[in-house]
Amino acid sequence: MVDPADFTTAIKGVRGATKQMVVHMSDQSDTSTLVGFIVPKKVFPHAVDRNLVKRRLRHLMASRLEQIEGRKVAIRVLPGIRGVSFHALEESLDLAIVKACKKVGQQ
Repeated sequence: MVDPADFTTAIKGVRGATKQMVVHMSDQSDTSTLVGFIVPKKVFPHAVDRNLVKRRLRHLMASRLEQIEGRKVAIRVLPGIRGVSFHALEESLDLAIVKACKKVGQQ
């Protein structure tokens, strides 16, 4: 997702949060599934670190697209993500997605 309007749509919807991230999900179903990532410079000042987090999240989201089918999703990283292992990142993402889906009424 690169269009600012898509991010706005996702952020205005529901959200599910953990200590490491917030998953914003549009509350209206659409024909296309879009996922975007927000990794602020305040959390990771170096571009290498920001890109690493985005690559990991992109890899994890590839297998979870059927859970969010027809939604716009923006994943915002929080400072609690520093030093978290890949496995812990996966668990945090799953929990945040489940919380957001419950608010939407998908699951």
